[in-house]
Amino acid sequence: MTMPGGEGGWTLALDTSTPRGSVALGRGSEVRGVRHLGSAREHAARLVPAVRDLLDDARVGPDDLTALVAGSGPGSFTGVRVAGATAMGLAAGLGIPARGRSSLLALACAWMAGGRGDSRGDEVLCTLFDARGDRVYAAWFRVGDSGPLEIGSPAAARLGEVLATPVSGPVLFLGDGALRHREKIEMAGAFRVVEPAATLAEGHLLAETLGLPAFETDGFKGWQAQYLRGSSAVPSGAVGGGSE
Repeated sequence: MTMPGGEGGWTLALDTSTPRGSVALGRGSEVRGVRHLGSAREHAARLVPAVRDLLDDARVGPDDLTALVAGSGPGSFTGVRVAGATAMGLAAGLGIPARGRSSLLALACAWMAGGRGDSRGDEVLCTLFDARGDRVYAAWFRVGDSGPLEIGSPAAARLGEVLATPVSGPVLFLGDGALRHREKIEMAGAFRVVEPAATLAEGHLLAETLGLPAFETDGFKGWQAQYLRGSSAVPSGAVGGGSE
């Protein structure tokens, strides 16, 4: 199992791609602390103070950090850049790596980190971020011991397209897009809307522990925001396959 930031190192995780911005500090399987950032309008102003407060409370100095990871979206155009720019700036100042990872994947990991609630263990996860109107950002996963396995390419789509995607087995929907459209989702089939007990930042820490895909930046030019401007849902037949 890959440890965040290397053996003994602390990893700082940031995600402001959705209105529920968060910061978390961890090492290996330990989460030392978490901070919530309030409303989306406050993220830019509160992110750096939240990082400082989190490190102070944990008695971890900036020089003790060995890696940073930030959500690369999809999500708010400004929000995705707030976390990315902050992570890269801190990493450049400290001389440590900065990585970016899909926030939709981090949400699936947040559900795992929060204990999976009353899950039966055979569900498909659909992570949904609100993209205004009837549009959402969506990704599909099956969850096994090695973490969430992507079983369909993330996409920007209309909610109806997502709900019409062929899926084998029960589906759990999570994310602010799922909460906004809860009634439509739960009326559309054998679907349930759930809320992870952990934050997106904690999801990133678990993803680091599991060694899940991320990209490492090469300075500010290396940041790859994911906005998923495509217009279709997950390709037909992509969901329902896969294995744990």
